[in-house]
Amino acid sequence: MRPRAIVMSLWVIACAATCAVPVLGADHRNANGEQPAPESTPSPSPSPSPSPTAEPFGFGTGFIPASPQELQQLGIADAPLYAAANLPRAADLTVHFPAPDVHGQGTQNSCVAWASSYALRSYEEVLRRHWTANGTDHIFSPAFIYNAINNGEDNGAPMKPALQRLYQVGDVPLSVMPWSENDYLSTPAPSATRIAPLYKINAFKPVGHSTYTLKSYLANNIPVIIGFYVDDSFGNPMKNTDRAWERLDDISDSGHKHAVVLIGYDDDKALQSGGAGAFKVINSYGKNWGTNGYGWISYATLQKQIIEAWVVTVNMSGYGLSESGTVSIGGASLAQAITFALNRNVHYDLVTNGFGDETEFSGTIQAPANAVGNVQVIVRIYYEAPDHGIGQSVIATEFPEMEMPDGYLAVSSGLIPIPSEGLVNKSWYVLLPSAAIQVDHPPGQPQQLYHFVAVPELYVDDLQLAKGNPIHFRLFL
Repeated sequence: MRPRAIVMSLWVIACAATCAVPVLGADHRNANGEQPAPESTPSPSPSPSPSPTAEPFGFGTGFIPASPQELQQLGIADAPLYAAANLPRAADLTVHFPAPDVHGQGTQNSCVAWASSYALRSYEEVLRRHWTANGTDHIFSPAFIYNAINNGEDNGAPMKPALQRLYQVGDVPLSVMPWSENDYLSTPAPSATRIAPLYKINAFKPVGHSTYTLKSYLANNIPVIIGFYVDDSFGNPMKNTDRAWERLDDISDSGHKHAVVLIGYDDDKALQSGGAGAFKVINSYGKNWGTNGYGWISYATLQKQIIEAWVVTVNMSGYGLSESGTVSIGGASLAQAITFALNRNVHYDLVTNGFGDETEFSGTIQAPANAVGNVQVIVRIYYEAPDHGIGQSVIATEFPEMEMPDGYLAVSSGLIPIPSEGLVNKSWYVLLPSAAIQVDHPPGQPQQLYHFVAVPELYVDDLQLAKGNPIHFRLFL
């Protein structure tokens, strides 16, 4: 059977062969079991940049939206993981988040870093490493992210550069790089740079932001970072209150765009305007905002003011195939239960549907009964490096349906719907036509033996959940 055309809206993050892999339970203590002393490379005291969002709002903001073209290029995925009728009426992830900082970001425009590093990365590592969500060793540093992406000015930052830094470089705890409201220029010390790869994320992606989609992620223990319009009513008036923020007017010209993390929702949260329903957020405005730093935004308000929504995945159970050949997927309660396996045996020289020689990769998928969505396995093809690692990506040629958005070759299983009873040892396979591989081979010369590497990636509704270990194979071309 001809492989299903790869969905071109997929945006795949491929880990370079040299990237460090977070190890379950890894720590950054020295030989004496001690945390490294806080270090940072001091910079001259910065001349404060204008902070037009600090007054009369009372706090900094700093979220800079991506362009519509950039979001379209990345591919915005609506990825509901629950059937609408099965969504619980409430979800709350607060217990695994760090307590909001006493002071928060103050008037610094670093909300994106506070949301992505202080809140989200701390949540993920608390789950992954079974930490308690307190102490500067277990809470991550907004400075490590913001100071690297603000271009030397305190004018805020977009979401994508922050998440790219978490993906490419990693993150460090506050004990390694403390944060200061007046310092947006200091660079990490060498010790921080060495530690950061332990705390990389696995993938990130912009997602749709309908109320149903956002609730679906939260119901599966996946927090959502959002960027949205705010005005003065979101600042000081929201101090020391449990009421939900409600603002249905057009405030896009207010000059304030802020980032927070959605950490729950409650269909029965009463609203002052009447009715019910609100999302719970962890903010970066100190413990006097909302209730101890947490607050609520009504469903209707968020739909009116939201600009972007993003999710992040982290491999909770290590990385790659285990000895049994199975990958346990991390990042959510649902994802922890979905596994996929890659058979060690590669079938060569198959001939189906007139494609000529094909190579088959196959395996199995497990999914629980409460999962809803479509599973898909995509296998990317690379050249084998001289050291037998993963080399350059192979360029797609004759079959544009096997070309990823970055122009490189990958083959895909069909979409596999998860039925109500789940999946048990559900087989998947992909077929790689030899003719789809472009090699630098002189015409008319005898075939040569080429060495390649296949890397499987697991998706649920266009959201990448994990990669499997590479499998090496050879072809005469």
